[in-house]
Amino acid sequence: MLWLALHFPDLPLEVFTRGTTAPDSLIVSEGQGREQRVLRANTAATRLGIAPGMRVSAALALANGLRVLQRDEPAEHNALERLAAWSGQYSSLVHVVTPQTLLLEVGGSLRLFRDLPSLLARIEFGIAELGYAAQLSVAPTPLAATWLARAGRDADITDDARLVSALAELPLAVLELAPGSRARLEGMGLKRVGDCLRLPRAGLAKRFGPEFLLKLDRALGRVPDPREAFMPAASFTSRLELPGTVENVQGLTFALHRLVLELCGDLRARAAGVMQLALTLLHPKAQATLIELGL
Repeated sequence: MLWLALHFPDLPLEVFTRGTTAPDSLIVSEGQGREQRVLRANTAATRLGIAPGMRVSAALALANGLRVLQRDEPAEHNALERLAAWSGQYSSLVHVVTPQTLLLEVGGSLRLFRDLPSLLARIEFGIAELGYAAQLSVAPTPLAATWLARAGRDADITDDARLVSALAELPLAVLELAPGSRARLEGMGLKRVGDCLRLPRAGLAKRFGPEFLLKLDRALGRVPDPREAFMPAASFTSRLELPGTVENVQGLTFALHRLVLELCGDLRARAAGVMQLALTLLHPKAQATLIELGL
């Protein structure tokens, strides 16, 4: 099997910005009160010196008119599931790795899409059209692909021979260990996954438990790592936030195009079509407008 991991590091920001081409300075924050900090900043805010981890109060001092939005984790989860449904057109096995990663088994899709580079190019282009940016990494095991993508590595590892060396260079953060376990590893002078692989297995199991060894073995393909396939909803529903009030049809077309692309991916995955679409427009001070489009 061959696994493709799609990691969406800017998903907390993109759920708010994908309805426009040029959003104003915007940050997504998490935390409360004085401990409220910047989680993600868009390009306009980054140019003003705003960076993740900064206090929101400091960010506001740097930028007049900065929009501050609280992280919306349910919206992120819904977006990831819609992306999973869209991804079904490229793989018969899609798995959601919360909170910001998808896994696709693409070994069985290569003949249909000619080869791996062609498949990756199509997926990357399609994701950009939807208004997202993803890190794509390929590996023979699902956990290895996930680690490589979350570490921001462009990897197309198709055989086990290259797997150990690729994983060995990854930082310990990809293991997603409890803070205490990671601190103990770092206290032993370990900084990368390869440092753990060189230690005696019995000692690792004694210090960190059998689950730690199991995680390493699954990443290296030594033991099975079965994944449950994502099952899309019976019907397609999607929502896209606009940056502000839109008063003409032209202002809607950009956002509507992205919704239609989502629908097309979902339909290709089902080998299906539609006879009718329902479009609901929400207004600040009026009841929603329902438009039914017959095809």
